[in-house]
Amino acid sequence: MTKKGYKQSQEHIAKRIRTGEDHHAWKGSAVSVKGGRTRAYRIYKNISPCVLCGSFRSERHHIDGDTANNSPDNVIFICRKCHMKNDGRLEKFRDMAVINSKELVKISARKRRERTTCHNGHLFDDEDTYINPSGARVCKKCRTEYKRKWRKNGSKKI
Repeated sequence: MTKKGYKQSQEHIAKRIRTGEDHHAWKGSAVSVKGGRTRAYRIYKNISPCVLCGSFRSERHHIDGDTANNSPDNVIFICRKCHMKNDGRLEKFRDMAVINSKELVKISARKRRERTTCHNGHLFDDEDTYINPSGARVCKKCRTEYKRKWRKNGSKKI
């Protein structure tokens, strides 16, 4: 089956393409932050290594912080770590990670202590619960089943 209609020449198609200031919806410097970053992605497709550490995994950084300003003297290529150091986000991120990790450990330990059943749904009661040397509760039914499988497979990993 062939397409109907006439084929447009490349010159004709090129005339109809409107980008940048020629486009009817062009906002100029009143573009949003996301729009400015999108422009930078389009303008600077080929990324060079980080100018600070030489890493090949670099990204675009607007020196003045204005994403609408995509002039070559305002955009440099730096890796994520150098970018976060430059913006002051790295120290905040590290502090947040330390605080959150301590809190997460406390929360997960509390949840483990509050559990009333094992992962197979057996109740943790006095007769079916074994406390292992590290202090964790283990279901005797699941432990027995595990040992049975372990013996059957000849001490291979299950």
